[in-house]
Order: sequence, then structure tokens, then C-alpha cells
Amino acid sequence: DFKILCNEFYQVKTIQRIEKLFRENEIKDQEEIINGEKVPTLRELISQINWEKLSEGIPVTFHWDIQPENVLVCNRGFQLIDWRHNFAGNTKHGDIYYDFAKLHHALIITHEIIRNNQFNIKVNKSNISYDFFVKSNLLEYKDIFEKFVEEKEYDLHKLKILSALTFLNIAPLHHNPYNKLLYYLGKYNLYKELSNHNNLYKLKREELNISENKI
Repeated sequence: DFKILCNEFYQVKTIQRIEKLFRENEIKDQEEIINGEKVPTLRELISQINWEKLSEGIPVTFHWDIQPENVLVCNRGFQLIDWRHNFAGNTKHGDIYYDFAKLHHALIITHEIIRNNQFNIKVNKSNISYDFFVKSNLLEYKDIFEKFVEEKEYDLHKLKILSALTFLNIAPLHHNPYNKLLYYLGKYNLYKELSNHNNLYKLKREELNISENKI
């Protein structure tokens, strides 16, 4: 049952969110040059994700938005605030990999950077360029976190795939041009992680049961 919930939360919701972004914004799914690299269509990238493997979650007591601004340093350790109330409708458990992914993506780009407009994105047809301010301490924390994940024998590749999907999922929930930055950042990170992992998650497109009018 939990695997079914994870599939709904990761695959089904991702496709719905991306379709929402395409409907409401001037974004087309096409091959593009993103920050100097040729990136295929998002449909092609999604066809390489092993959703079966991705849905093999680990149910735990969850937070669902464990980003730095929701972590307080206290005298007795740490406290977490502003938690979410359910994971795909489940109020008891969530996938630990989703909490990992939310923390990972927030160590790449933070709400503070967006509030201060410390980012740029330029879209010229199929040529995309973006950049944003990155705090050096968060980069250090991201490296520490990734080492922690590997030391505890979790799947770092799976985490990075979910981190990239997090950017894509939240893109339609934000304002322009921040939504475009999130979309192209998510697409680029997904491309890099799939490319760097020797196609471990690659599946035949016809196995995915994605209809032609989807993405």
C-alpha cells in the first residue's frame, strides 16, 4: 500500500504538476540548450526514470518540508517547525527519501535568495541561461549531507532524482519568473543525474504507459 502511495505522490503528481505548468505558462517541452548544455525534452528524461524503483519508499514519521528555515537550533539540539499534515493522504507515515529530497533541494536554492531577487533567468526560444546566489555554508552542508546519506547506505542517486523532481513539482506553485527558474533548474539537474548514473534507471518508453498527450 505504501508503494502505491509513493507512486501516486512521485509519478502521478509530477506529471499533473508539469502539465499545469505548461498550461498556465509559455513553456513548451522541447530540446533546449540550458546553461550551455544540450538537454533533451522533459518527456525523454521522464521516460528514463524507473518509477518502480523510485516508489520503493521507507515509511517513517515525516516532516515534509524540512528546509533550513524550518530547522531551529536550540539548547537541547534541534526543533523542526511548520510540518505538513499528510503524505499522499497518509497522516501517519511518509517516505524518508522525500524528506531527504526536500532538504537537499533547499540546500541548493533557498527562500531567502528568492525574496532578495538574487537570481537571473533568460529564455531566448530554446536557449536558456540562469544563475543564482549560493551560500557557501549551504554548499558545505550539502556535501556533508550527501556523505551522510551514503554512509547510512541510502540511495544517493534516488535522492538526487527526487531532489530534481521537487524543483519541477513546485514550479507551477510560484510566480514568474521564479517558476521558470525552478522548472529549468529541475530539468537540468534531472538530466545531469540521469546522465551521470550510466542509465541505471533507464526503461523502455512503452513500459511507462504515458499517453501521447501527456508531457
